[in-house]
Amino acid sequence: AKTAKWKSFSKIDKKAFTHHDDRWADTPKIDSLKISDKRIYAFIPGESSSSVNKWGMDYYALAQISAEGNVIEKIIESDNLHTDSKKRGVNGRFTDSEYVILTPLFKNDDWKGKQKVFSLTTRQYCDITLPKGMTKHKLENISGELCLTSLFDRGLKEVALCNYINL
Repeated sequence: AKTAKWKSFSKIDKKAFTHHDDRWADTPKIDSLKISDKRIYAFIPGESSSSVNKWGMDYYALAQISAEGNVIEKIIESDNLHTDSKKRGVNGRFTDSEYVILTPLFKNDDWKGKQKVFSLTTRQYCDITLPKGMTKHKLENISGELCLTSLFDRGLKEVALCNYINL
């Protein structure tokens, strides 16, 4: 018979992040999680509980965390995104590969609304260039040498499976 032993944590320690807000008890939100090579990774889109689409994010981070919720390593940590009136923010989604898909929430940010991928292996950002005719697609997942994209325009319009080269 197989058995399982569960480990759990209830929150990620926000004091590890430079731009955490001590005025509130809110803990960082978790956008996505991944376990790879016995390491736990979390993408954290700040801790603000207000509307991100209305006000933007306060910060975002990619971190390796322990099973108890302690931050072992901050891999990516944004600046304080509320330094001026410009709305900013990035969502992060782990893939079936070494890459994290980073999607800006607003088109007027530093990335001009374009997605990037971040390699957990090389710790480098990569720009995404989609094939001609697919520039409005969004990258959804990467697995092996394949990537999955989608096009939303008032609902799902297309899904495409593509081979990628040299991310």
